[in-house]
Amino acid sequence: LQSLYLNNNRLKSLKAFYFEKMKNLNRIYLQQNQISIVEPRTFSNSFKLNFLNLSDNCMLFFDGSSAFHDNMIEYFSKSI
Repeated sequence: LQSLYLNNNRLKSLKAFYFEKMKNLNRIYLQQNQISIVEPRTFSNSFKLNFLNLSDNCMLFFDGSSAFHDNMIEYFSKSI
């Protein structure tokens, strides 16, 4: 699995290491949910991840510096 589409699913939060076992993910689409919290280290083991779309969510807490690995290159977030 390289791309994961979870947009429009009414997700409310993302827990630490949520995608830990999905080692080959390079794109995650999470736009248009109800995500308000992304815990630290949510994506930290997703070493191939280079694109993340969190646009159109209700972000209250997101510490991008501790959520990603160092190679993360594209991230989109526009809260509604």
